[in-house]
Amino acid sequence: MEALTVSLETAKKLRAAGFPQEVAMWWGERPTYDDQPDEWQLWTEPWADRECFAAPTAQEIADQLPRKIEDEQEEAFFLYIVARSTGNWEVGYSHIEAEEYPLHDTDGDTMAEALAALWLKLNG
Repeated sequence: MEALTVSLETAKKLRAAGFPQEVAMWWGERPTYDDQPDEWQLWTEPWADRECFAAPTAQEIADQLPRKIEDEQEEAFFLYIVARSTGNWEVGYSHIEAEEYPLHDTDGDTMAEALAALWLKLNG
């Protein structure tokens, strides 16, 4: 399940940068007993009495990104998502006629992490 959402660290960064907190999954502390430290895990609902962080999926992040942006010369750049043979993901904006100069390109170990890095670059 964790591969479908962002990591706890990324979830914290997204919340601090103002990412919408209306998502399907949440990072929350798992209650433990005795002297054991609390552990974080994914939940389908935030806990009312514990700190929780929205854990958006790749789709939930993509829904918050513009499909097209323009540069200073009003050239249109379109969102792209590429799965690399190395196993990581690259996302950014590319001009339809010239892929060699993408805007705001980022990468990540999962599609959700790569899209979150792009959202943070645009909104951070």
